[in-house]
Amino acid sequence: MLDTQGSENEYLGRSQSRLTWCVCTPAWKEGKLANGFPRGRRSSSPPERAAPGSSTWRMITRLRGRATSELSERFAQDLRGASASSFSRSVAEWIGLEHEYQVFQGPVRIDFRKLIDALALGQANLDPGDGNCYRLSSGDSLTCDEKEAEIATPPMRVSAGFSHRLETRAATARVRLASMLPENLRIEGYSTHLSLSVPQHLNAPVARIFTRTFAPALMLLLDRRYSPGLLVRPRPGRTELCGEFAQGYALRAAGAFAAGSIRACAAAVAGDHVGRASLPPELRLRIAPDTNRYGWYVDRSAFGPDLYSSGRTTVLRRAGGGTISAQEHLELCWQAARQAITDIAGPEDCTDADAMVCGTLPLPIEDVMSWRDERRIAEIGMTAFGSVLKVRHRPDFDLAPVMVTWSLTVFLIVNSDRTRRAFVSIPRPFLSGFLIRLLRGELDSVIAEYLRLPPTGRRLDKYEQTLLPALYDELGLRRGLLPAEQPPHRRPRLPLLRDLAFGRGLGAWRPIVRFGSLGLQRNPLGRAERG
Repeated sequence: MLDTQGSENEYLGRSQSRLTWCVCTPAWKEGKLANGFPRGRRSSSPPERAAPGSSTWRMITRLRGRATSELSERFAQDLRGASASSFSRSVAEWIGLEHEYQVFQGPVRIDFRKLIDALALGQANLDPGDGNCYRLSSGDSLTCDEKEAEIATPPMRVSAGFSHRLETRAATARVRLASMLPENLRIEGYSTHLSLSVPQHLNAPVARIFTRTFAPALMLLLDRRYSPGLLVRPRPGRTELCGEFAQGYALRAAGAFAAGSIRACAAAVAGDHVGRASLPPELRLRIAPDTNRYGWYVDRSAFGPDLYSSGRTTVLRRAGGGTISAQEHLELCWQAARQAITDIAGPEDCTDADAMVCGTLPLPIEDVMSWRDERRIAEIGMTAFGSVLKVRHRPDFDLAPVMVTWSLTVFLIVNSDRTRRAFVSIPRPFLSGFLIRLLRGELDSVIAEYLRLPPTGRRLDKYEQTLLPALYDELGLRRGLLPAEQPPHRRPRLPLLRDLAFGRGLGAWRPIVRFGSLGLQRNPLGRAERG
């Protein structure tokens, strides 16, 4: 993995056209050249007559700062109506997909990290959280996860037909990835990551309930006989479910089930008594903390018997006593999940899961074939995340991206004579509206007016600043604009050693045995990272 903070020096304003924006030096990154430009260029604004530090100088500075702030607020106000009307932070209203692939040359597995930079994919280093990430013109992102290639599709709204759109976009991304590689290389599916939007305050409780209730059902719908298990991760603004590579009807069923089950868990956490009563019975299981990211790992044998060997006939133990077969539990889980998405999804989204649950379609552990390649590839148009990569030329300024993530896009703006630059921060809900209004010229006046004012040091460097669109004079470290990730679980060491040193005997060994049974000494997946 590249040092994404160090890479700020190498790339921040590189564009795809013959237009060269700026040379990003350490001094510029540290803010020492807040209005500096390469080759000694300076702002064309007239020099101040007032001496720095004088009352007149302070008054001028305050007035300029007020003017730039008012223009930024006016810019945000112009975009308020451009926010996606369907966008909200409701539970499971948005779904995202990541697929990991192993790359082979004949029988030899290739490390994709050594290959990705040679593929000439376009703009790199637009995502400060991943130095290997390339943003593609389709809107997808391509990166490396250890040795595997990982391609992620833009989040899509959970609405009627979403499971088919999800599967079609995943298939299209797979074909595009294969076409990017040399002819002597091939790809094989490795893992699937489904992400559902969840408000931050509900995220961890939802993930905990999911592991105790819906986890074995999703494992049966998603995983194969050789799969290790399921990862459940509360990530910033989303819950991530990581399992075996899936496509076709299995991916459509897993997407519908994941959306419905997360909504059902969130309703229970929020205090909905009806939703709580509709949950499937909680199970007795052993879960292991994920040591790579914050979250939990549910092993194939976490419920006692090996779930993937016994399949539908596996006997699961209820948390409240008694047992239930995996088939009965699967039916109860799908009943709750299906009910939870009835109001946002269409009947076609439930067809595949209905067939898998009742046995009309085989579960992945029952399918004797290796993963299928369903060749129904429909043409997918460019999304806003692909459109942002273009350099845009307006009468009074030019604009190009310097940061692109699923939640935030930051553009560099330079006036026509290259004597003034600024940055515009656009959160995801406003991105499509911003691009449309920019194309129509409705934002030209406010941006041009902002560029005519001398910079006042407005600096974009905190995550809290990224929630609404705004204009800035400077850009700090882009990594500071990302939401904070919760650190992974770590083995508690000192308290246990202290208990042993003070002679608390067997009482101190109990937590050691408990954590040992959770597999904290090693990632139970046997893989360095699955996400």
